Amino acid sequence: MLSLIRASRYSVVRLSSTGAFEEFDKKHREQLIGLSKKVETMKHDVRELITYMENRPKRTTWDDKYGVYYNWVLYRDFDMTIPDINDEQLFSLGQSAGTPHLSPATFPSPAFPVPGSVIGSKRRLMVPLVCQMDYNTGSEPINIWFLVNTGSPHTCLSLKSVEALYTDKKVFKERYSGPGTENNYLYLRIQDPSLVIEGHVSKSNFQHVNILGADALEKLKLSVLVDWKNNKVKLDRLRS
Repeated sequence: MLSLIRASRYSVVRLSSTGAFEEFDKKHREQLIGLSKKVETMKHDVRELITYMENRPKRTTWDDKYGVYYNWVLYRDFDMTIPDINDEQLFSLGQSAGTPHLSPATFPSPAFPVPGSVIGSKRRLMVPLVCQMDYNTGSEPINIWFLVNTGSPHTCLSLKSVEALYTDKKVFKERYSGPGTENNYLYLRIQDPSLVIEGHVSKSNFQHVNILGADALEKLKLSVLVDWKNNKVKLDRLRS
């Protein structure tokens, strides 16, 4: 490693003095690029762990007994298969419910309750939520249909939904559709504009699905109420 750093420092000095990128040693350059990618991956993993530690629920006797309290799943190791939801279904559901998928929206007050539907033979819990990117991207709030999934520790948006949130498509491509961007965070305001939810771009096995995971449910302090008889679902903040 020391020899690599020395050689690389020499190469950088040589490059800066001559301005000739062609003279930069290819082997050392590739090693540095590989090392840089590993460092970025480690930084991303550490950030996820810090976020979890800061927001983890209170420890219970069940956690102590079974030793699962710190069994956090990093997003790069997380996956699931949801083959029964696609864009066509989301747009159809939105039209029939009177809240079109990816349509312009405004944040309601109060933020909750929000009604939704139980759909399909797999009894998927679907709700429309108002979303906007958190940082300065020129993003405007839109309606996005989510699958409520308490079995997912992560909240995810399909690439199509992320693109719809961006008015500047160039910035969208740079941040979320180019090579090496698959682990980039999303910073979202979901239904309640006072809170920021960290999310990810949905993976290939559920690429069309927007998932409202347990992390968002906890941060938004939501309860999931299901009326199985009438195929209705509702997200609400219940007072204890």
